Amino acid sequence: MNAHKICFIMCVNDQLYLNECISYIEHLSLPEGFEREIIPVEGAGSMTSGYNQAMHQSDAKYKVYLHQDVFLVNHNFIYDILKLFENPRIGLIGMVGGLDVDRMPVMWEGRRVGFLYSNSIVTADSSKLGDIYGEEYMEVQAVDGLLMATQYDIPWREDILKSWDFYDVSQSMEYRRQSYQVVVPHMQQPWCVHDDGFVNLKDYYRELEVFLREYAGDGCRMGDNKRQEEHMKTGEWDSRQFMELMEQEKQKEAEKQELREKYAGCREKIDAFLEEEAYGQLQDYVQTQEVQILSKLESDVALLCIVLSVYFMEQQEGAEHVILEGVRSLQQMRERWLTAKFLMWRLEFMGEKEGLGEFLEKYQVSVPFLKYLVHTSSFDKANTSLKLAMFLKENHKLAAAFAMLSYVNELCPDEEFVLCEMADICMRAGQFKQAQDYIGRIQNPTGILNGFLERWQI
Repeated sequence: MNAHKICFIMCVNDQLYLNECISYIEHLSLPEGFEREIIPVEGAGSMTSGYNQAMHQSDAKYKVYLHQDVFLVNHNFIYDILKLFENPRIGLIGMVGGLDVDRMPVMWEGRRVGFLYSNSIVTADSSKLGDIYGEEYMEVQAVDGLLMATQYDIPWREDILKSWDFYDVSQSMEYRRQSYQVVVPHMQQPWCVHDDGFVNLKDYYRELEVFLREYAGDGCRMGDNKRQEEHMKTGEWDSRQFMELMEQEKQKEAEKQELREKYAGCREKIDAFLEEEAYGQLQDYVQTQEVQILSKLESDVALLCIVLSVYFMEQQEGAEHVILEGVRSLQQMRERWLTAKFLMWRLEFMGEKEGLGEFLEKYQVSVPFLKYLVHTSSFDKANTSLKLAMFLKENHKLAAAFAMLSYVNELCPDEEFVLCEMADICMRAGQFKQAQDYIGRIQNPTGILNGFLERWQI
């Protein structure tokens, strides 16, 4: 094994996400003498088989298995995991971990620790799932598969897990069987973004049954969940209640799958409306029961509802160009939105502007589009809006820059720098009275205002 090599492995089915995931990996700081390897696995039959294929392909001692929709925003990620791996007892590191897997294999039903940025289509936030106080890391019973970093190779259980679920909890158990620690690090800020959207659990409960059969001897059994607090307090668990709960969840997921299949034809109708630019009719169709149901199950249909809201906001504000201009299908709509979001995140997390100006110019992106993008997808809305405003100003799009500064001012009222920038645009436009009004709103002027006054020669 090459002890100076780290390999990043992901099973992929989306080129847009893969490219973005790789761009963050390539941006990570690499220790001197270290080699970075990236192995995307396409067409895998399961997560376990795909990961085994890549694991045997690489001689790297350190491997990071991650979802294609996970973006590493901690520039020192490699340094940080290598420091943890100086402890030879640590075998597996994750960003989120479960503490009750022996009693509750469904990780989100039990106690968890971890920290990550999560974007679920309509909201973006940092999710702190439990604190790790005063230590470099906390030992957990299993980690979430969104990211799993290892320093020892242990085969993934493709012999029993044939789909895309429970590979993470299973692999955590395999490391524990080998007496390695499974840990979640202490993080001041999240180390990654997970752009997760909606989850399809059609095989989840079948794989749960497989997991329980395999790992019952390791102490994993059917039991507790957060809705059975009394059992948690006493340390007892009721396997009958657990199985009833799992059967109910299994039935719910089967019903969701039936609905997906029942309303699959909605996509063709949506594409037809987009092709004809019949946006009013599309809006009416989106309000129908079938599309509303589908929008709670399918990420791209949920995204369509957001995009239509942007479109009608653009119409109300008399925007010259609209978000749907040139869009002829759900797929094209999704690609445009994701490209915009990814460019915004690069600006937010890395200060990277490459490609942003070209995108804004190519699609004549409106202010309502940018504001809605920030509202639904930015993790630091005020600072990201300010970065966008300054980028627009640098590129001489003063009206759009002023509108974004106004949005920043709504989020963080009367900040000195923001008011000065708004006044500066007014001065350039010859609107001196309005500039004076913004300057007058500054409560406690500092050197920031003095710098602008010198620029204006006042």
